[in-house]
Amino acid sequence: MMKKLFLSLMLLAWLFVGVRAVKANEGRIVLENKGVRCEGVSVWRDGQYKVIGKCYGLQYPYTGEYDRYYLWAEDAKRDVDIRVVEINRGYFEGYVHNNFSKIFVTAEKKSSPRKPSQYVVMSGQLQAFKMPSGRQEIVASKTTVSEEKTMTVQDKTNGVQTDTGATSSSTVGKVLGRIVLSLLIIVFIVIGMVIVGSLIFRKKGSVN
Repeated sequence: MMKKLFLSLMLLAWLFVGVRAVKANEGRIVLENKGVRCEGVSVWRDGQYKVIGKCYGLQYPYTGEYDRYYLWAEDAKRDVDIRVVEINRGYFEGYVHNNFSKIFVTAEKKSSPRKPSQYVVMSGQLQAFKMPSGRQEIVASKTTVSEEKTMTVQDKTNGVQTDTGATSSSTVGKVLGRIVLSLLIIVFIVIGMVIVGSLIFRKKGSVN
């Protein structure tokens, strides 16, 4: 029993740490230095971090034979630089499998370098997404067209009243009216069948 309890607690702890790690590495990428700038995002997708964005102001070549640029991420635990992807015509799109903290761009002279060169063009930290606190209401943008009029659902926090009550009562009234009408038709049919049956029975009895 104690062993099962211990394993359950370990599983919960692992899930909690995993969720925190995912949130910690999702955010905005903003790198800037002396007229050059890169912007992008990092999101958790299919068991890895997808990093996508665009750079502005990169010059080719950077210096001498260094005529290409690469995006790198620094592993948060192992303190190792991870090559993400080459920046092609200002755009980059790659994946990072491990948790990372620092992001930077280097100028390189070889394709697919194993480690970054000494020419660091710009660097920065991942800016985590700012998640709203508390439960959020529906934003006032969705409209539903009914048979009588348009119903607009708006954010209650903005102090805007909605007209959902009138439309809801009208819809409920229509449904109830249809149900009552159906019941009346069924009652009339049953009464008619009973009357016809009694007349036939009396006619047969009089003949006999």
